[in-house]
Amino acid sequence: MPDASQWTAGKAQQVAKGHYGFEARVRDLPSYDDRNFLLTTPDRRRFVIKIALRDTGSQRDDFIREVMARLAGLPFPKLIPALAGDPSVELEAGVRARPITHLPGTGGQVVFPPGYLAQVYAHVRATGGLCIADEVQHGFGRVGSHYWGFELHGVVPDIVTVGKSFGNGHPLAAVITRPEIAAAFGNGMEYFNTFGGNPVSAAAGLAVMGVIEAGGLQARALAMGAQRREELEVLQDRHALIGDLRGAGLFLGAELVQDRETLAPARREAAYVVEALRRRGILLSTDGPLHNVIKIKPPLVIQ
Repeated sequence: MPDASQWTAGKAQQVAKGHYGFEARVRDLPSYDDRNFLLTTPDRRRFVIKIALRDTGSQRDDFIREVMARLAGLPFPKLIPALAGDPSVELEAGVRARPITHLPGTGGQVVFPPGYLAQVYAHVRATGGLCIADEVQHGFGRVGSHYWGFELHGVVPDIVTVGKSFGNGHPLAAVITRPEIAAAFGNGMEYFNTFGGNPVSAAAGLAVMGVIEAGGLQARALAMGAQRREELEVLQDRHALIGDLRGAGLFLGAELVQDRETLAPARREAAYVVEALRRRGILLSTDGPLHNVIKIKPPLVIQ
């Protein structure tokens, strides 16, 4: 596959990293192999797409190129149903359960267009699938205006997964769902977890949620996030290196580019900024499939 510099709008670049995206499955072949791609559409929208392909041997790469070329050629309104398996779009695709990060962090602090995820939810459910909200990074008030990231999009998932901030350092995660979905596990399938539901972890989670509520940390994330965003916009006006600012509350990302027209990633500059800040006692990191987005997600209690 060519390197990133050889791809243009309307083509797909394979990337080594990209844990969030959309899944398309190819039927009638033996074993699956996951591939991740960065797709740039003709209208300059970017998506990280995970394609779970059954192994086609020597023909696999040719098939991948064909699928990506078809996706890249679709206008934006048709891209959503194509990725969700709408039969009106000529792609061999389908979903049964769609995990969705409503503000992809590893994908580069991405903010989806208004109405986008509502359409994705509708298409997934039209195929009989379930919508799973991954709230590990942005749940518990971090986005400021809402307690959960999915609330930004006016959708209600079937399953919600939480972790990390749930325990504020204590190893704690949870799955939240409706009774009828949970009851589906009562079919003879065994699940066992030595540490599941222990009282110490439960107490830690309750304490964290109590502090968030008593300390007004959600409202604080909204106010502090707006202040940080304004400060970043001042820097963006001064420095063409900052191509885009995005996020919500204290879940922010600054995409560094070599050129605002071509959007060529400035990954070395991003790494330099992160290291320079580390030497000053400020811990940030880079993210996104091109490693050029500086993610800014400080503790909610930051002064």
